[in-house]
Amino acid sequence: MAKKIGFALRLSLFLTILAAAFFFVWRVNVGPTAEGSVEVFFIETKSDANAILLKQGEAVILVDTGEEVDAPAITAFLREQLVSVIDYLVLTHPDQDHIGGAPALLEQFEVRYVIQPYYAKENVLAGALRQTIDSLGVAQIYPTRPRSFTCGQMQMTVYPPLEKHYRKDNNYSLALWIKHGKVDMAFAGDAEEKRLNELMQIHWPAVQLYQVAHHGRASRSSGLLIEQLRPQYAVITASDGDQAVQDALKQVGARIFYTGDGTQQFVSDGKTMVYVERRP
Repeated sequence: MAKKIGFALRLSLFLTILAAAFFFVWRVNVGPTAEGSVEVFFIETKSDANAILLKQGEAVILVDTGEEVDAPAITAFLREQLVSVIDYLVLTHPDQDHIGGAPALLEQFEVRYVIQPYYAKENVLAGALRQTIDSLGVAQIYPTRPRSFTCGQMQMTVYPPLEKHYRKDNNYSLALWIKHGKVDMAFAGDAEEKRLNELMQIHWPAVQLYQVAHHGRASRSSGLLIEQLRPQYAVITASDGDQAVQDALKQVGARIFYTGDGTQQFVSDGKTMVYVERRP
């Protein structure tokens, strides 16, 4: 009898732990509910840096944070957009033009999850950022396989690098596919040749919006990924892009925009995406 009771207790404990594990995964993959249009802002920075806000009501995704010098302007912009909580802060890779503003933003806003790639190299900036995240108790996610997250009606899939070690830091870049209804968006971080070849193994759909890899700098595979994505709109997070990249985008009929010209805004209603003309 004692053995049966002991087995029953162990089984009950195991099922409780298993249920808790499933609950935790569910919680990680669910963001706030929201309805209405999704606004996408490619925020202007002082130089070639990434800071992208996706917002649907109170559901907020922030992709990269520019350089440290950009933090005050990005903070002010988020306040203007009535952002108080960032559900997912995605830091595509630990270069200063992508994570430089992160410590200041983490201090200014409640951040629910930070998503980063696995990165084992010595990096003073990344180390300081980890200390800030740890001190604030923010949940961290280091995806080792594609992971999907829900934020409002935005379905975000994160594609991590396929290898643990790369010679070029840019190839650690997380790639994102964000879907809102029938509207698809692709974000490639600073992917260079090796990482671009990995991304081309993904069966991407034609997308309405593409954040051009590596600030529009050309690699041998840049044009091939563009041919696969065939974006309606393409944003280069710089003042200009290499001619080969611009030619490839024009070849597929994409309209090209540059953050060097100011913050670029797009709106999705779940069926179509439109560019919002900048005010004079």
